[in-house]
Amino acid sequence: MAGFRNSAREFTRIAVPYFRSEDGRAGRILLVAVIALQLFQVWLNVRFNTWYKTFYDALQNKDWDTFIWQLGVFSVLAAFFIVSAVYQLYLQQWLQIRWRNWLTQRYLGRWLGQGTHYRMRLKGDQADNPDQRIADDIRQFIDSTLDIGIALLGSIVTLVSFVVILWTLSSATPLMIGQQTYNVPGYLVWAALIYAVLGTAVGPACGGALTGLLSWRAIFFAQAPLPALAMLAALVHAASPLQAGATTRGRGPS
Repeated sequence: MAGFRNSAREFTRIAVPYFRSEDGRAGRILLVAVIALQLFQVWLNVRFNTWYKTFYDALQNKDWDTFIWQLGVFSVLAAFFIVSAVYQLYLQQWLQIRWRNWLTQRYLGRWLGQGTHYRMRLKGDQADNPDQRIADDIRQFIDSTLDIGIALLGSIVTLVSFVVILWTLSSATPLMIGQQTYNVPGYLVWAALIYAVLGTAVGPACGGALTGLLSWRAIFFAQAPLPALAMLAALVHAASPLQAGATTRGRGPS
């Protein structure tokens, strides 16, 4: 915990001064815009989730009008998602350039100020290409901060959003095992959590054991029949209603 506090203190000491500088107003506006676009994309993901239900309900019910309408809805959602993702990347890179420019000038000024580079040479502590090291370290710091921070914010908001959705679905659809119905609050959330924990714990161990005992090529060939079987099952399932309809039409009215 002490190490985390020290790291957070160092991070704040390096990152915060830019947003209080003469260029800080533009930086704050860009940061708020990037975060807003990230939240907007999370909202679009929730809308996509709702769209899936309506679209596949239309397919199941053979509702042609709703099917066509939902294709248009998907096109609009996809267009908004693409535009927001492109503008988020553009604004984030713009913020990175401005932040890097300010921070690089500051640290290079401290390095060149008061003859620090000259006095280090006299003491025998000369460093190779300090200006390049400063510029590269600042680039890695800013890029990692924005990439990880924005992605973490989006993941947290997405998690909260879909936990709410799963909890609501759990209330609307009770758990059924056989003929018995069980009222388990939020069982879909707990099922997803258990699946994620088991997959994270068991997946790497099983995958490592398989690649150790076999080879990647053998694993590929072992999994290759699965898509073919899934496709065959889908074709059989799709052909059954068609065959039943053809049989009914062949019999004619009684």
